[in-house]
Amino acid sequence: MCPSFEKLFGKNVIKIKGVEEDLAKEIARKLNIPWESVESRFNNTIGSILLELAEMKKRWIVILNNHPEQAAILCALKKMHFYGLYKEKETFLKEWIRTICLKEEYDWKKHNLEQLQRKDFLKLAGENVLAEEAYLETIVTFAEEVTGEVELYKELIKAYQEMIEIFQEIPEALHLIGMILRAVWTRTSDLASLRLALQAYGEALKIYTLKEYPNEYALAQWDLGALFHNLILLKEKEENCLKAEKAIQNALKIFTEEAYPIFNKTLKENLLELSNLCKNSKNK
Repeated sequence: MCPSFEKLFGKNVIKIKGVEEDLAKEIARKLNIPWESVESRFNNTIGSILLELAEMKKRWIVILNNHPEQAAILCALKKMHFYGLYKEKETFLKEWIRTICLKEEYDWKKHNLEQLQRKDFLKLAGENVLAEEAYLETIVTFAEEVTGEVELYKELIKAYQEMIEIFQEIPEALHLIGMILRAVWTRTSDLASLRLALQAYGEALKIYTLKEYPNEYALAQWDLGALFHNLILLKEKEENCLKAEKAIQNALKIFTEEAYPIFNKTLKENLLELSNLCKNSKNK
């Protein structure tokens, strides 16, 4: 039988106050740990909140040192999560993960996904892979983590350039990359992100042809028109006016008044706004 605390430390043992459940939930939220995964083992201690992360960290180190193909899959998931290349926040397309791994010259074998599922890093759901945000953000690490706002932005642009090359034959991914880069531009006003967005849409439209993918073609042309619209006030105004108008007209080939009245109305409003902007630009 183990000796009591009083025998070991005397009667004046200081008892540390436990963590209240509300605070524990807040800690879990900030660490992106789902409360459902903590609740059953929570015993009012910090350790019971972090136990799962500590265990997963150990598993990650073993994978990193012994299973490079599995590590590549988790790193691909981390990249896709960081750069916004997912269907929903924790749902990733298996084919996109495969594309990244093969491009980085790692063997692609189904059993590696199954092994990672057994190790609780992910769940397989048909053509999708479900991965916990907490694991991707805090457990899986790259060889070198980038710090500093300027360096992070440079790395971001470099990474999206890499993603465009990796997903050259997957237009859904290219369209998504274009949308993300346009959002990056609205926050940074840096032309590098806008140029890359144009490149992503250009690559997507090599596959999204009017004949084979009419709706996808029209949506990509609509977004492309918006990008050229953004460029009008920055550089080569007349050229970008013509490109923006052409892209919107291309979108209107599919989004007709009869078939898509709401889209058609919006596009025509965009066209009128564009016409007025281009006239004003010429007069300056």
